[in-house]
Amino acid sequence: MADVCLSAALDYAERGWPVFPCAPGGKLPALDNGTAAATTDPERIAALWAEFPGANIGMATGHASGLVALEVLAAGADGGFALPETVRLRGVDGTDQLLFMVGENQDITDKPGRGFAARGEGRFLLLPPSVVDGAASTWGVAGAPSVVDVAPLPDWLVAERRETGPRQVLSPAFLDELRGRLSLSGVVARHVKLSRAGHEFRAPCPFHREKTPSFYVNDEKGFFHCFGCGAHGDAIAFVMRVGNQSFVDAVEMLAAEAGLDVPRASQPDRIKYARKQSLLDLMDRAARWYEGQLSADLGREALAYLQRRGISGDILFQCRIGYAPPDSAPLKTMLMGAGYTEADLEAVGLWKRPDDGRPAYPFFRDRVLFPVMDRQGRVIAFGGRVLDGGSGPKYLNSPDSPLFHKGRLLYGMSRARQAVASGKALIVTEGYLDVISCVMATFTGAVAPLGTALTAQQVEALWRLYPDGGLRQPILCFDGDAAGRKAAHRAVERLLPQLSPDHSARIAFMPDGADPDSLLRGDGGIPAFQAVLDQARSLPDVIWEMEAEGRDLTQADALAGMRAALLQRLSAIPDAGVRKAYEDDLLGRLPRPAAPIPDEVNLARSLWGQAVALDSPRAPDAVGAYVGRFGLAVGKVPPTLRATVAPYRHRLDKGRRVVELGPWPALVAALGTGTVNAVLLTFIQRDGKARQEIWDTAVTGQKLFDRQQIGDAGDSVIRLTALEPGPLTLCVTPELGLYALAQGRPSPVWAVRSVHALGKAVIPETVTHILVCLWEGAAPRKAVDVALRNIATGGRVIRLASIPRPAGVMP
Repeated sequence: MADVCLSAALDYAERGWPVFPCAPGGKLPALDNGTAAATTDPERIAALWAEFPGANIGMATGHASGLVALEVLAAGADGGFALPETVRLRGVDGTDQLLFMVGENQDITDKPGRGFAARGEGRFLLLPPSVVDGAASTWGVAGAPSVVDVAPLPDWLVAERRETGPRQVLSPAFLDELRGRLSLSGVVARHVKLSRAGHEFRAPCPFHREKTPSFYVNDEKGFFHCFGCGAHGDAIAFVMRVGNQSFVDAVEMLAAEAGLDVPRASQPDRIKYARKQSLLDLMDRAARWYEGQLSADLGREALAYLQRRGISGDILFQCRIGYAPPDSAPLKTMLMGAGYTEADLEAVGLWKRPDDGRPAYPFFRDRVLFPVMDRQGRVIAFGGRVLDGGSGPKYLNSPDSPLFHKGRLLYGMSRARQAVASGKALIVTEGYLDVISCVMATFTGAVAPLGTALTAQQVEALWRLYPDGGLRQPILCFDGDAAGRKAAHRAVERLLPQLSPDHSARIAFMPDGADPDSLLRGDGGIPAFQAVLDQARSLPDVIWEMEAEGRDLTQADALAGMRAALLQRLSAIPDAGVRKAYEDDLLGRLPRPAAPIPDEVNLARSLWGQAVALDSPRAPDAVGAYVGRFGLAVGKVPPTLRATVAPYRHRLDKGRRVVELGPWPALVAALGTGTVNAVLLTFIQRDGKARQEIWDTAVTGQKLFDRQQIGDAGDSVIRLTALEPGPLTLCVTPELGLYALAQGRPSPVWAVRSVHALGKAVIPETVTHILVCLWEGAAPRKAVDVALRNIATGGRVIRLASIPRPAGVMP
């Protein structure tokens, strides 16, 4: 099979179809850089299939091959036109693909007409004899490339055109020439320290942490491979991965190093590309001139300003910070001497021409300049900060130009992209100085909008800074004051329509009066800023704050309004799964209406007051005292109670005995303490065995108590866990009863099933109040005395009460 696949791959290459190996028996490319590895070079193909014996054959569609594959999805999709005879492929999934050549004026990224699905730029096909799960790709009987030629793509098939950037024809021949001019070890050595290991080089892998080097570079084969994480590819793949670059960006960067011109599709495209390169060169020359002015006499005040802010010489160099003097005529002279015109200077925003016909003047004057760079680190604009005491707006940004659109880019993108690829957090701040302070403090993933509120395009740009795969969740920093919170709320509105399962964000609010720059330069320094990032809030938290502001959620109408507002807000989320998760989270936070208090529970309000303190002279008579009806429904469940109990139970079978404690707040009021939980305790007689269950009915509907047996008598000690600490009341109840009360929110408490168990239990010191309830005449005084001796210490408040045994209670 291995020889057959290699032979077929070489045949396809002879036809000019660029091929690459896919995993043997699988659909995915065997190399990290996927279709970028496609080639028509026979030697390279032989080396690839030697490395991946038996690999399936992938063929890149789009510019690499000049081919597009169409699948007819519906009858009549041809609209009455005849489909030309062309090569037909039956894929491993059983679909038929028609292959067409794309003409000079046809955009491969065009969407085909309704009823067709296309595979164009960035896609690929599995060619025969590839096999996946026993299914093989085959050529049609009358549609094999040996029988029929690939037909040109008919114009009528292209139903909808869209604007795209200049089309780059990155042919396999060009990519092979680029790889041939590069030393892979030289490219890799700029990022990791290589050591010779025989005919290869070895280093710690730059893509994962390891102590023993497992990353190898082979110049002869043109591949790198990590035996630790599996990273694999050529020079293009390495630059894409280590720098978090797109394929085209990586190719252009390497081509510039190799002295190659990246081919363009047409004369207009080549002219447009050359114009862009010329303007980029102009901006780089201007940036170098501004950098030089910072160290000149005219820039002394600007340099002193930066030094007062703690900006070091190293960071000045890294960020290419400069100074625009009051008179920039020498810059104009220098640029025009290099062949640029005044129109060029105006086009990139270095000079501005007034509308009243006066001569053009420098756009930046007497300002510290922060170069704005694109994803590849090329200067495309500037941001200027006025010096202390200067005139004009505090910050001034370059106007939009052929190179720069301020609503689409972020300051610091180039550095942040590499930082995020290495595992650093992506942090969105407000301004240039925030970013620079973050970088100086090792938060190198910091970026900032360019004088605007965060736009939808900038949100997309943020997420594109992350490598492929994994969660994309930048942290957006805002001031903690009212204005900062409004800005955060606007950002959330921008984010919601773009959320998906792996695209989200978190919001961090700065302390009052602070921003990242001032916080990092203050006494708290890095730990203070890190603490702010650690406390970043989720989007649901911020949405709740947005909608809850000004609403009294104890009122029914406000509660209804809050629910409607949340649903309206969340309707902006396009992904149904994400929207449902947000709805479940936020609607679950809405308070539940309080249940009505039954009359029998109202009768229990005096229980604590009527119970007798153990240090009272009346204590000896307490065992026989009649307190009155306690708020319990004990015995077989009457029909009127089933509707109340059923929602809190998995099942309520006829004849089972339950003890139901009514609405928890009512009982708490009767005992003189407060809580937020309700508890339902059930005692079920099943097959002669007793089972107790205790449920939280007000919050989660989950079991609250674990039971453990102690003592020979089999009495139970049950513990309420995983709740917050606080002053506690321990309530000891007879035989079927068991209640634990906590003041405020629920707390870790011990609740004891019977007075006998109480005598054996170790009561935590946090229990400050104890109420012992006994069935009337059920326990001898001696047992009570023994039990109380164990707990009547430590200044606890202990009271004793008796309850008449209701009819039907088991002895």
